[in-house]
Amino acid sequence: MISRFPTSCGSYGLGGEANDHTAILEYVEPGASATDDKRPVFQQMITEAMRKPAAFEVIVVHSFSRFFRDMIEFGVYEKRLKRNGVKLISITQQTSDDSAGEMARRLFSLFDEYQSKETAKHTSRAM
Repeated sequence: MISRFPTSCGSYGLGGEANDHTAILEYVEPGASATDDKRPVFQQMITEAMRKPAAFEVIVVHSFSRFFRDMIEFGVYEKRLKRNGVKLISITQQTSDDSAGEMARRLFSLFDEYQSKETAKHTSRAM
């Protein structure tokens, strides 16, 4: 899902004992915006995460904005994944599993959505 995934994984410790996860699949969708779910590789990842049993236990992203830049859709997908036993982890925005962590993820998502809209506004103004 992220182009810098191998570099980020090394610093995060995937494949080692640091975070107790082993990378088994990589989903890369270069150039795709995370403002909606009309991303083929994203949909493939979600389909595999929603299998019973899921193909993996954790989805690791560089930042939550690489997963979604829409607060509501972020929440919908995070909840679906959680119900199926799949955890969403950001390497650069680490949060806890309690209600404070949930609030932090929602705030990150809200700011990601705002930033995406502001960037789009400035880009269209410059064209």
